[in-house]
Amino acid sequence: MDQDGSVEQQHDSCFWKEERDRLLVENAQLKFLVQRLQNDIVKSTPRPRTPSDFANLPNEISLLIFDRTVAPLFLFSPAYSVRGSAQLQCVETKRCLSLVCRSWYQAATELLYRDVSFRSIGQIAAFLDTLQTTGKADLPSLVRSITVTCYVPRDVRRDRW
Repeated sequence: MDQDGSVEQQHDSCFWKEERDRLLVENAQLKFLVQRLQNDIVKSTPRPRTPSDFANLPNEISLLIFDRTVAPLFLFSPAYSVRGSAQLQCVETKRCLSLVCRSWYQAATELLYRDVSFRSIGQIAAFLDTLQTTGKADLPSLVRSITVTCYVPRDVRRDRW
């Protein structure tokens, strides 16, 4: 009986050793498959956008995006603008875009100065002072159109503003 028990123990020991080896191989194969699936998921998942991605866009692209954040100039008549009008909101949006971050400043400033409209002589004076005192020689070159919808008497001189 001892001999039969010994043979049976050897058989059980051999069986468990083979089973352990088989499970180790299967475990290694599963780890490999999991790693491959994780790599596939990482490759197929789009990378989340970070604020720096948008801040690093070329100015030309930023300008195209910003240009579509406000209504086109032809939709507004500065002559009919009142406090809180859509035109004033557009100007405020353009101004705010230039204050978001340094990388947006140039494109937003170009948009802000592209189409300028005046409703009072004081605005004209303030605009001229801005162009002369900012020290930025490129500001006048950004202006593409000027709309004046205020009465300017002929005898008004610049030094009186």
